[in-house]
Amino acid sequence: MNKQKIGALMISFFIFMFLLLCLGGVLLWLAQRYSPLAPDPTEREIVLLPDLKWRAYDRLRGEVQDLVGQFRWQMEKPGREPAALTFGEQGLLAEEGKEALRIELAERQALLTEEIKLRRRLIDLEINSRLQQRKNHTAYLLKKAEEERRQQQATELADFQRQKEKEYSIKLAALRFKMEIPDLTSADRSRLAAEVAALEEELAALIEDQSETFQQELAQYVAAQQQAALVELEAYRRQLEAEGNARFDREQRELEEEFNAWLQRNEAVQALLTESIKEKVIF
Repeated sequence: MNKQKIGALMISFFIFMFLLLCLGGVLLWLAQRYSPLAPDPTEREIVLLPDLKWRAYDRLRGEVQDLVGQFRWQMEKPGREPAALTFGEQGLLAEEGKEALRIELAERQALLTEEIKLRRRLIDLEINSRLQQRKNHTAYLLKKAEEERRQQQATELADFQRQKEKEYSIKLAALRFKMEIPDLTSADRSRLAAEVAALEEELAALIEDQSETFQQELAQYVAAQQQAALVELEAYRRQLEAEGNARFDREQRELEEEFNAWLQRNEAVQALLTESIKEKVIF
Protein backbone atom coordinates (compact mmCIF):
# COMPACT_ATOMS: atom_id res chain seq x y z
CA MET A 1 0.00 0.00 0.00
CA ASN A 2 2.85 2.35 0.86
CA LYS A 3 4.66 1.46 -2.38
CA GLN A 4 1.64 2.43 -4.45
CA LYS A 5 1.47 5.82 -2.68
CA ILE A 6 5.17 6.48 -3.23
CA GLY A 7 4.87 5.61 -6.92
CA ALA A 8 1.92 7.93 -7.36
CA LEU A 9 3.77 10.76 -5.63
CA MET A 10 6.83 10.29 -7.91
CA ILE A 11 4.66 10.37 -10.99
CA SER A 12 2.94 13.51 -9.77
CA PHE A 13 6.32 15.12 -9.05
CA PHE A 14 7.69 14.41 -12.53
CA ILE A 15 4.50 15.69 -14.16
CA PHE A 16 4.73 18.87 -12.10
CA MET A 17 8.37 19.40 -13.03
CA PHE A 18 7.59 18.84 -16.71
CA LEU A 19 4.78 21.40 -16.62
CA LEU A 20 7.04 23.82 -14.76
CA LEU A 21 9.77 23.50 -17.38
CA CYS A 22 7.26 23.98 -20.18
CA LEU A 23 5.90 27.09 -18.51
CA GLY A 24 9.40 28.45 -17.98
CA GLY A 25 10.29 27.81 -21.60
CA VAL A 26 7.15 29.60 -22.84
CA LEU A 27 7.82 32.58 -20.57
CA LEU A 28 11.45 32.78 -21.73
CA TRP A 29 10.38 32.63 -25.38
CA LEU A 30 7.86 35.40 -24.86
CA ALA A 31 10.41 37.51 -23.01
CA GLN A 32 13.01 37.17 -25.75
CA ARG A 33 10.49 37.84 -28.50
CA TYR A 34 8.88 40.95 -27.03
CA SER A 35 11.78 42.39 -25.03
CA PRO A 36 13.43 45.42 -26.79
CA LEU A 37 16.76 44.55 -25.11
CA ALA A 38 16.99 41.08 -26.61
CA PRO A 39 20.05 41.03 -28.95
CA ASP A 40 19.90 39.74 -32.48
CA PRO A 41 21.18 36.13 -32.91
CA THR A 42 23.98 37.44 -35.14
CA GLU A 43 24.96 39.99 -32.50
CA ARG A 44 24.99 37.28 -29.83
CA GLU A 45 27.32 35.24 -32.04
CA ILE A 46 29.63 38.25 -32.52
CA VAL A 47 29.65 38.99 -28.78
CA LEU A 48 30.33 35.42 -27.78
CA LEU A 49 32.89 34.74 -30.52
CA PRO A 50 35.91 36.40 -28.87
CA ASP A 51 35.19 34.59 -25.64
CA LEU A 52 35.06 31.29 -27.47
CA LYS A 53 38.33 32.08 -29.28
CA TRP A 54 40.15 33.06 -26.12
CA ARG A 55 38.90 29.96 -24.40
CA ALA A 56 40.19 27.88 -27.31
CA TYR A 57 43.55 29.71 -27.12
CA ASP A 58 43.75 29.12 -23.37
CA ARG A 59 42.97 25.50 -23.92
CA LEU A 60 45.63 25.19 -26.66
CA ARG A 61 48.23 26.98 -24.53
CA GLY A 62 47.44 24.68 -21.67
CA GLU A 63 47.94 21.65 -23.92
CA VAL A 64 51.29 22.98 -25.11
CA GLN A 65 52.43 23.65 -21.55
CA ASP A 66 51.37 20.16 -20.56
CA LEU A 67 53.31 18.71 -23.48
CA VAL A 68 56.41 20.73 -22.56
CA GLY A 69 56.02 19.66 -18.97
CA GLN A 70 55.84 16.03 -20.01
CA PHE A 71 58.94 16.42 -22.20
CA ARG A 72 60.89 18.09 -19.39
CA TRP A 73 59.75 15.41 -17.03
CA GLN A 74 61.20 12.82 -19.37
CA MET A 75 64.50 14.69 -19.59
CA GLU A 76 64.69 15.66 -15.95
CA LYS A 77 62.43 14.56 -13.13
CA PRO A 78 60.55 17.36 -11.33
CA GLY A 79 61.95 18.55 -8.05
CA ARG A 80 65.52 17.41 -8.80
CA GLU A 81 68.65 19.36 -9.75
CA PRO A 82 70.25 18.69 -13.18
CA ALA A 83 72.25 15.52 -13.05
CA ALA A 84 76.05 15.98 -13.02
CA LEU A 85 78.13 14.47 -15.82
CA THR A 86 79.56 11.07 -15.10
CA PHE A 87 83.29 10.42 -15.04
CA GLY A 88 83.08 8.73 -18.42
CA GLU A 89 81.20 11.67 -19.94
CA GLN A 90 83.71 14.12 -18.51
CA GLY A 91 86.57 12.07 -19.96
CA LEU A 92 84.86 11.96 -23.36
CA LEU A 93 84.39 15.73 -23.40
CA ALA A 94 87.97 16.28 -22.31
CA GLU A 95 89.29 13.98 -25.03
CA GLU A 96 87.13 15.73 -27.64
CA GLY A 97 88.51 19.07 -26.46
CA LYS A 98 92.07 17.79 -26.74
CA GLU A 99 91.42 16.48 -30.22
CA ALA A 100 90.04 19.88 -31.26
CA LEU A 101 93.14 21.56 -29.82
CA ARG A 102 95.39 19.09 -31.63
CA ILE A 103 93.64 19.85 -34.91
CA GLU A 104 93.89 23.60 -34.38
CA LEU A 105 97.56 23.33 -33.38
CA ALA A 106 98.37 21.17 -36.41
CA GLU A 107 96.56 23.60 -38.72
CA ARG A 108 98.38 26.60 -37.28
CA GLN A 109 101.74 24.82 -37.55
CA ALA A 110 100.99 23.86 -41.15
CA LEU A 111 99.97 27.43 -41.93
CA LEU A 112 103.16 28.70 -40.33
CA THR A 113 105.28 26.35 -42.43
CA GLU A 114 103.46 27.23 -45.64
CA GLU A 115 103.66 30.95 -44.90
CA ILE A 116 107.42 30.72 -44.31
CA LYS A 117 107.87 28.83 -47.59
CA LEU A 118 105.71 31.38 -49.39
CA ARG A 119 107.78 34.27 -48.03
CA ARG A 120 110.94 32.54 -49.24
CA ARG A 121 109.51 32.04 -52.73
CA LEU A 122 108.29 35.62 -52.94
CA ILE A 123 111.67 36.98 -51.91
CA ASP A 124 113.46 34.76 -54.46
CA LEU A 125 111.06 35.87 -57.18
CA GLU A 126 111.66 39.49 -56.27
CA ILE A 127 115.45 38.96 -56.37
CA ASN A 128 115.26 37.29 -59.78
CA SER A 129 112.97 39.99 -61.12
CA ARG A 130 115.20 42.84 -59.95
CA LEU A 131 118.31 41.04 -61.23
CA GLN A 132 116.70 40.50 -64.64
CA GLN A 133 115.75 44.17 -64.78
CA ARG A 134 119.37 45.11 -64.09
CA LYS A 135 120.56 42.70 -66.79
CA ASN A 136 118.18 44.19 -69.33
CA HIS A 137 119.28 47.69 -68.43
CA THR A 138 122.95 46.71 -68.62
CA ALA A 139 122.43 45.08 -72.02
CA TYR A 140 120.77 48.25 -73.24
CA LEU A 141 123.67 50.38 -72.01
CA LEU A 142 126.23 48.02 -73.59
CA LYS A 143 124.47 48.12 -76.94
CA LYS A 144 124.19 51.89 -76.77
CA ALA A 145 127.89 52.26 -75.87
CA GLU A 146 128.91 49.91 -78.70
CA GLU A 147 126.83 51.85 -81.21
CA GLU A 148 128.29 55.15 -80.06
CA ARG A 149 131.83 53.72 -80.28
CA ARG A 150 131.15 52.36 -83.78
CA GLN A 151 129.89 55.74 -84.96
CA GLN A 152 132.96 57.41 -83.48
CA GLN A 153 135.25 54.99 -85.31
CA ALA A 154 133.37 55.52 -88.55
CA THR A 155 133.96 59.24 -88.23
CA GLU A 156 137.63 58.71 -87.45
CA LEU A 157 138.01 56.27 -90.35
CA ALA A 158 136.40 58.74 -92.75
CA ASP A 159 138.81 61.45 -91.59
CA PHE A 160 141.74 59.06 -92.00
CA GLN A 161 140.60 58.10 -95.48
CA ARG A 162 140.23 61.72 -96.62
CA GLN A 163 143.68 62.56 -95.26
CA LYS A 164 145.39 59.66 -97.03
CA GLU A 165 143.53 60.24 -100.28
CA LYS A 166 144.69 63.85 -100.18
CA GLU A 167 148.28 62.73 -99.63
CA TYR A 168 148.18 60.18 -102.42
CA SER A 169 146.22 62.36 -104.79
CA ILE A 170 149.26 64.57 -105.49
CA LYS A 171 151.45 61.60 -106.43
CA LEU A 172 148.69 60.04 -108.51
CA ALA A 173 148.00 63.31 -110.30
CA ALA A 174 151.71 63.69 -111.22
CA LEU A 175 151.87 60.16 -112.61
CA ARG A 176 148.67 60.57 -114.60
CA PHE A 177 149.95 63.85 -116.01
CA LYS A 178 153.13 62.16 -117.23
CA MET A 179 151.02 59.46 -118.87
CA GLU A 180 149.39 62.18 -121.05
CA ILE A 181 152.68 63.22 -122.71
CA PRO A 182 152.30 62.62 -126.46
CA ASP A 183 155.76 61.26 -127.27
CA LEU A 184 155.78 58.88 -124.27
CA THR A 185 156.90 55.41 -125.18
CA SER A 186 154.77 52.38 -124.50
CA ALA A 187 157.22 51.05 -121.94
CA ASP A 188 157.20 54.33 -119.99
CA ARG A 189 153.43 54.48 -120.19
CA SER A 190 153.15 50.95 -118.83
CA ARG A 191 155.62 51.77 -116.05
CA LEU A 192 153.66 54.87 -115.05
CA ALA A 193 150.40 52.90 -115.07
CA ALA A 194 151.96 50.29 -112.80
CA GLU A 195 153.09 53.02 -110.38
CA VAL A 196 149.54 54.47 -110.33
CA ALA A 197 148.04 51.07 -109.58
CA ALA A 198 150.60 50.44 -106.86
CA LEU A 199 149.82 53.78 -105.19
CA GLU A 200 146.07 53.11 -105.38
CA GLU A 201 146.55 49.63 -103.84
CA GLU A 202 148.76 51.10 -101.14
CA LEU A 203 146.10 53.71 -100.35
CA ALA A 204 143.33 51.06 -100.18
CA ALA A 205 145.50 48.85 -97.99
CA LEU A 206 146.12 51.72 -95.55
CA ILE A 207 142.40 52.40 -95.28
CA GLU A 208 141.62 48.68 -94.89
CA ASP A 209 144.26 48.28 -92.18
CA GLN A 210 142.85 51.25 -90.28
CA SER A 211 139.33 49.80 -90.56
CA GLU A 212 140.49 46.47 -89.18
CA THR A 213 142.28 48.27 -86.37
CA PHE A 214 139.08 50.07 -85.46
CA GLN A 215 137.15 46.78 -85.52
CA GLN A 216 139.65 45.14 -83.19
CA GLU A 217 139.53 48.12 -80.86
CA LEU A 218 135.73 47.97 -80.91
CA ALA A 219 135.73 44.25 -80.08
CA GLN A 220 138.13 44.82 -77.21
CA TYR A 221 136.04 47.72 -75.99
CA VAL A 222 132.83 45.67 -76.05
CA ALA A 223 134.52 42.73 -74.28
CA ALA A 224 135.85 45.00 -71.57
CA GLN A 225 132.43 46.60 -71.11
CA GLN A 226 130.75 43.19 -70.90
CA GLN A 227 133.27 41.93 -68.35
CA ALA A 228 132.74 45.02 -66.22
CA ALA A 229 128.96 44.53 -66.51
CA LEU A 230 129.27 40.89 -65.40
CA VAL A 231 131.30 41.92 -62.36
CA GLU A 232 128.76 44.60 -61.53
CA LEU A 233 125.84 42.20 -61.98
CA GLU A 234 127.48 39.60 -59.75
CA ALA A 235 128.02 42.18 -57.04
CA TYR A 236 124.41 43.31 -57.41
CA ARG A 237 123.21 39.70 -57.17
CA ARG A 238 125.14 39.14 -53.93
CA GLN A 239 123.72 42.37 -52.56
CA LEU A 240 120.16 41.34 -53.39
CA GLU A 241 120.66 37.89 -51.88
CA ALA A 242 122.10 39.37 -48.68
CA GLU A 243 119.18 41.79 -48.41
CA GLY A 244 116.70 39.02 -49.23
CA ASN A 245 118.15 36.66 -46.63
CA ALA A 246 118.06 39.38 -43.99
CA ARG A 247 114.46 40.17 -44.89
CA PHE A 248 113.51 36.49 -44.86
CA ASP A 249 115.11 35.98 -41.43
CA ARG A 250 113.25 38.99 -40.08
CA GLU A 251 109.88 37.92 -41.49
CA GLN A 252 110.37 34.32 -40.36
CA ARG A 253 111.22 35.52 -36.87
CA GLU A 254 108.11 37.72 -36.81
CA LEU A 255 105.90 34.82 -37.91
CA GLU A 256 107.38 32.49 -35.31
CA GLU A 257 107.02 35.15 -32.60
CA GLU A 258 103.37 35.59 -33.55
CA PHE A 259 102.84 31.82 -33.36
CA ASN A 260 104.63 31.61 -30.00
CA ALA A 261 102.54 34.50 -28.69
CA TRP A 262 99.41 32.55 -29.58
CA LEU A 263 100.81 29.54 -27.73
CA GLN A 264 101.50 31.63 -24.65
CA ARG A 265 97.99 33.07 -24.68
CA ASN A 266 96.42 29.62 -24.97
CA GLU A 267 97.04 27.73 -21.75
CA ALA A 268 95.11 24.69 -22.97
CA VAL A 269 97.49 24.27 -25.91
CA GLN A 270 100.49 24.62 -23.59
CA ALA A 271 99.10 21.89 -21.38
CA LEU A 272 98.52 19.70 -24.41
CA LEU A 273 102.11 20.20 -25.60
CA THR A 274 103.44 19.43 -22.13
CA GLU A 275 101.38 16.26 -22.02
CA SER A 276 102.61 15.22 -25.46
CA ILE A 277 106.23 15.76 -24.41
CA LYS A 278 105.69 13.64 -21.29
CA GLU A 279 104.14 10.86 -23.34
CA LYS A 280 107.12 10.86 -25.72
CA VAL A 281 109.52 10.68 -22.78
CA ILE A 282 107.61 7.73 -21.28
CA PHE A 283 107.53 5.77 -24.50
